[in-house]
Amino acid sequence: MPTLTGTIKQTTGDARRVDLVFTPLYSPKIVGGALITRTKPVATTLVSDGTFSVVLVAGEYEVQCGDDKFKVVIPDAAGPFDLEDVIEFLD
Repeated sequence: MPTLTGTIKQTTGDARRVDLVFTPLYSPKIVGGALITRTKPVATTLVSDGTFSVVLVAGEYEVQCGDDKFKVVIPDAAGPFDLEDVIEFLD
């Protein structure tokens, strides 16, 4: 499964220190010949410098970062992927 990495900072340039919660948007779906059903959201905590690394199944996720929300689309490929390459901003 692909790994997603990135860095999240505040507008001051300081690192954010919050949990990121990845919630799958669509399921069930087929990935790599397997049926993936809706699972619990995946949470990860940003480390002190604002970086994170999380392993996710390919698909689309809504990401909650404190009060902010955005979407990521993880390709069905080996990865790793950087946040700036897979992020889509929600309206």
